[in-house]
Order: sequence, then C-alpha cells, then structure tokens
Amino acid sequence: MAITMPPTTTIMSGSMIEVAYSLSGLFDPHTEVGKEITDLFANRLALLKRAYFAALKAQEHVDHDRSILARILNLDPLFILEYVDYMYEQKEWSSRHDDNHNYSFFWMRSDYGKLMWQVAERIFEQEQ
Repeated sequence: MAITMPPTTTIMSGSMIEVAYSLSGLFDPHTEVGKEITDLFANRLALLKRAYFAALKAQEHVDHDRSILARILNLDPLFILEYVDYMYEQKEWSSRHDDNHNYSFFWMRSDYGKLMWQVAERIFEQEQ
C-alpha cells in the first residue's frame, strides 16, 4: 500500500493551528497512516517530532494512549526529554493533574531504567 504524504515541511514552519489540527489524524494509531507513521518518517525524524508536537498542541487528546510516542522513542529514545520539555512549556504551573495519560509502556522497554532516570532528571531541572 502506497501512502502519499503532503508537503508538510513548509506547512509546519508556520504557526497555523488549522494545519496542526489536520495533522492530528497522522497520529491516530487506528488509521493506516498512524500504523505506519514512524516508518514513513524514519528519515525525516525532526519533521515527525515537530508535527507530533503541533498535533498535540492543536488537539490534546491526540495519541491518547501515547502509542505513537512509544514508537517515536524507538527511533530516538532521547525524544522523551523533548517531550518532557514540551509538557512543561504548555503550562505556567505544572501539576500531576495536567496529564492523565497512561505511560505504562515505559516499563515494557528494555531501557526503562535509563529512560526513567533521564525523565526524573529533566523534571528536576524543570522544577528548579
């Protein structure tokens, strides 16, 4: 199955919320493109990350189970630090009530110890 991707490189350089909203369909794990998103963007990882954050900003419940996040982490485990930074940038005051997503997939990873250590350090830095 061939999936044709629109030229999102130029679209994402602007701050058009309507475009970001339309990108959210890419990160639905139940769609064909959502199932293949990391394969489609494996060579354009920076663009994938920008699109992911734009879609989250437009629609907070995008990737509700964070399965796409988990797949992006398979390509770049350090993306978790960018994700933590993004989450902190969204709120003036951070609270455990701001995010109720299920991150249990972290514990299924072989590198969960290293990953969680990095997350804890980044949260500590953000809280300073």
